[in-house]
Amino acid sequence: SLYDYGKESLMNLEYQEAEIAFRGFVKKYPNNKLTPEAHYWIGESLFVREEYNQAILMYGEVIKKYKKNKKAPDSLLKVGIAFANLDKKKEACDALKQINKKLLYATVVVVVLLAIYLLK
Repeated sequence: SLYDYGKESLMNLEYQEAEIAFRGFVKKYPNNKLTPEAHYWIGESLFVREEYNQAILMYGEVIKKYKKNKKAPDSLLKVGIAFANLDKKKEACDALKQINKKLLYATVVVVVLLAIYLLK
C-alpha cells in the first residue's frame, strides 16, 4: 500500500519519496484510520529536510483535525521544535506549553522527547 511504501521510504531515508507516498495515501484515503499518521509522517519528511514552514502546516493538520489521535502531542512537539529552528521562540514556547494541556493523550516517547528538549 501507499502507506507501507511511505514508511519503508522513511526507513530508507528517502524522505521525498515518503512524502509523495503519504500525500498519495491521504488523497486516496482521506477517511482511513491511518490518515492522521500519514499527515504526521508527511510533516516528518518535511522536517528532516529542514522545510520547517511546510512541516508546521502538516503537523497543524494533525493537531486541528485529529486532536485526540496519538500523533497530536508528537505534532505539537515537532511544531515547537520547528518554530525554534526558525528562531521563532514565542511560537515555539506557545506550542510546547500546549503539550502540557494535551498530555492526557501523550505517549511516553513524547514526554521523554519534551524533557530532553527542555533540558538543553
